[in-house]
Amino acid sequence: MKEPNKTFVEARRKLMLEYEQGAEIEISQWLSRYPMIRDELLDYWTWLRRTPRLDTLRTVAADPRDFVAKEALHRAVEAISLGAAWLDDAVDVDKNTEISLGRRVAALRATPRPTAGVAKPAFRKAAVYAWVALKIADERGSATRLSAQKVSHLLERALDLHLFEDHKKMRLGPYDSSARYRDAEPIAEKQGWLAIQGTTLMPGASSAKVNEYARRYVRDNRVAQDLVQVLAKLSDAQLETWATVEWVTRDLVAERRRFDAASIRDRLSRTPAWSLKLEKPNFAPSFITQAIESMLRLRIIAALPEPTL
Repeated sequence: MKEPNKTFVEARRKLMLEYEQGAEIEISQWLSRYPMIRDELLDYWTWLRRTPRLDTLRTVAADPRDFVAKEALHRAVEAISLGAAWLDDAVDVDKNTEISLGRRVAALRATPRPTAGVAKPAFRKAAVYAWVALKIADERGSATRLSAQKVSHLLERALDLHLFEDHKKMRLGPYDSSARYRDAEPIAEKQGWLAIQGTTLMPGASSAKVNEYARRYVRDNRVAQDLVQVLAKLSDAQLETWATVEWVTRDLVAERRRFDAASIRDRLSRTPAWSLKLEKPNFAPSFITQAIESMLRLRIIAALPEPTL
């Protein structure tokens, strides 16, 4: 871990120096130059580009009407790192499908979890992660790293798999860096289950073999597959919203607090890693409400608690 941290500190220093000198920053070139710290560097650049250069601090404040242009630039920069699917339009999911599947999810979660078997946790995690990515690719035509990350997180929360438990609060919602660098992706690539090109996860030479492993670790292959297919229909932006809303909702429920779009946006505003989400279209109240309603039907989140006095 020390070497990547040193690399990030040096890259951050160079990027800030060029920015303050007035250089035109082509962030895609920086991400290509430092592939091992793409997420960290993009996160830093997203913050840095929103700060005024030192020589402009005394100028007139920016016109608020520039927000649309800034948001378009922000989405384009994210697409460079996350893949073109990040720009896909939101989609609607059939409510009856969600209700029916939600009943099956709840019934499965209520049954005893099977024994884990002899495979090591990292292998089990890699098998299911690769399986998720391949199912997403079947549905969409391709799978992004962000979609695999968010779907595996939501699958964990729905089915209590005890596999994807290392997610942290990152800029684009719950994110598991170990899946990318230490276990899921490296193992899946070594096994030939996945071929990884930039932000795209593609079938590997031995992708057909992943089903025989993954089905052992998802509790019920049919329920898990149907849930992944529903989630795979969502755009990457929707998946960011769903995964983040699930996390915040879980915190509010643990605190015995009511959750809705207003309370979730309030919590986001007071969460340093996520406060900037409030400027994004996919975190508008209507999108948060839709995420809540769908995840309630799918039983990914618990029913609304009674308001506390």
